[in-house]
Amino acid sequence: MNKQSFNINTPNGRKHFQKLLDTLLDYNSDKDENYYNDIHIYQEESFIVIEWEHVPYSHEWGGQFKYVDYDEYIMKEVNFPDNHYEFVFPEDVNNRLKEWHEEHPEWVMNEFGMWTKKEPETRLKIQKEKI
Repeated sequence: MNKQSFNINTPNGRKHFQKLLDTLLDYNSDKDENYYNDIHIYQEESFIVIEWEHVPYSHEWGGQFKYVDYDEYIMKEVNFPDNHYEFVFPEDVNNRLKEWHEEHPEWVMNEFGMWTKKEPETRLKIQKEKI
């Protein structure tokens, strides 16, 4: 996501904000483009903040702005190495993954960044004894 703040108390703050907004909107009006700028504008004290995400009309990737009411929360669906899923607050994802790994030490990440489950020692010993 892209983000820019403009101080509207400075002589050129509102002018620069308007120039950026016009540029983003001009791009959106170009019918030959396969992408558009999803734009969100809000104010924080004397600053106008504009956020935008450049996304394809197909929505095959990219984020989007959605209103979240006071009694709603945004959660992230996390896929764990053992293929179970949990919904976790975005700021808690790394801690939850760390907790899960401490609870499941048999899962290790290999040199390619893939999670694999270590074979139990007893199974390896049985196979060696048969050889």
